[in-house]
Amino acid sequence: MILIGFILVGAAVALGIDIAMENSGARLSVEAFGHTFSQPPWVLLAAGAACGALVLIGLAAMGAGTARRRRLWMEHRGAIRQRDRLALQLDQLRADRQRAEEQPAPAAYEPASPTPD
Repeated sequence: MILIGFILVGAAVALGIDIAMENSGARLSVEAFGHTFSQPPWVLLAAGAACGALVLIGLAAMGAGTARRRRLWMEHRGAIRQRDRLALQLDQLRADRQRAEEQPAPAAYEPASPTPD
């Protein structure tokens, strides 16, 4: 996949250079934001590259945000499981203590009285 990516980037760069060289003396009129701009082709290529870079940065930020949210959600689910497990353990300990308090204490050991010989 990396090789294919490099090939595509190289092809795009070669195409951009070819377009810039073919139209080196020409000026292109571009309408944007209610104004008309007359610029050489390399300016439009640079603007397009900047827009593409912004798109890539935006996509990377979205991917990082999604990964962070997923990681936080997994941590949250783990914390909830641990909380529930500890609450159940606490309930069991309280029930054991309650049963121990309700049971009568065992009789104290009394030694047998000595018998005369």
